[in-house]
Amino acid sequence: MSNSNHSKPRSADDSPSFRFGIWHLLYGTALIASGLVVAGPWSLLISGVVLAGWFIAYREDSGCLNMVIFLAVSVVLIGLFLPAVEVSRGPSRRIVCLNNIRQCMLALHSYESAYTHMPEAYSVDDQGRPMHSWRVRILPFFEEDSLFASYDFKEPWDGPNNSKLANQMPSGFRCPSMPDSNSETTYKLVSDPESFFDADKRRDLEDAVDGSSCTIVMVEDCNNPVNWMKPEGISIEAAIAGILCSEGCHCDREETLLTTTYFGPAVGVLDDSVHRIAPNADPESLRQALRFADGHSPDVSDFTGTHVVHKPQGYIALGLYLFLLALPGWFWLSRKRIPKQSV
Repeated sequence: MSNSNHSKPRSADDSPSFRFGIWHLLYGTALIASGLVVAGPWSLLISGVVLAGWFIAYREDSGCLNMVIFLAVSVVLIGLFLPAVEVSRGPSRRIVCLNNIRQCMLALHSYESAYTHMPEAYSVDDQGRPMHSWRVRILPFFEEDSLFASYDFKEPWDGPNNSKLANQMPSGFRCPSMPDSNSETTYKLVSDPESFFDADKRRDLEDAVDGSSCTIVMVEDCNNPVNWMKPEGISIEAAIAGILCSEGCHCDREETLLTTTYFGPAVGVLDDSVHRIAPNADPESLRQALRFADGHSPDVSDFTGTHVVHKPQGYIALGLYLFLLALPGWFWLSRKRIPKQSV
């Protein structure tokens, strides 16, 4: 008679048992948290597919090669879904901004062709007080004849009549990063004793001693927008500070899991070309490009680019998520190496 205390030998067909414990709860919490950081809501789908695959493989006792293939497919799946959560509207905004500055530069050149000189950065009255901006002067070349006719040059830009036009800013002066503003613009002429534009001084293209293709005259001042009619420029040093400012004040940025890419402001060059300057450009080279007659002719295209900052926390989150996804497979392999007890 067999001993009743003798344990029944386990059949090879018996399915492995599963007991839910605190470790499973911690694992699930960590997996969901790291997944949301890496791939957002898509991580729930990715994790579900991967864990279902591991469970099926464990139940079916698949070979190691199948496990490796499955893990590789899982990594590819993450790679496919990751860009979906990093889509940015930044590229379209930047293109619109460059086009706006290009239109401003074309209008300035049209003004120069009509009057044989460029408009002043702003005009002044007999006491030297700023009165009217270059933006108002170029309205006819912006297809804004009606708005130009409504403007009264006999009173200051913020006079009783002109103040009524504050919210009628042409779309070409509107920065895409400020879509809700109907009165403020970030596009400014560089106005400085050493720049091509200097307050109420009039100059033509021949005055650009260093060459029109080497002289920056317009800057996107993202940090200090002004009313589009306000007669105000930006100095050379302020323009440099705006381009090379700390990471928190750049005009545009793109955030991904692993990096933050900073884009400097757009600029207009006297030859009608437009560029986006790298936030880490050389300040002295920028200073030379912002001057118009200092004997230096830097290539503005050399200043273009971006500033990329890597985020260690993103790499940690991605590594943790991949580790947690692979953990069930490691558990399966370790269980498979344990020899079955002999009957």
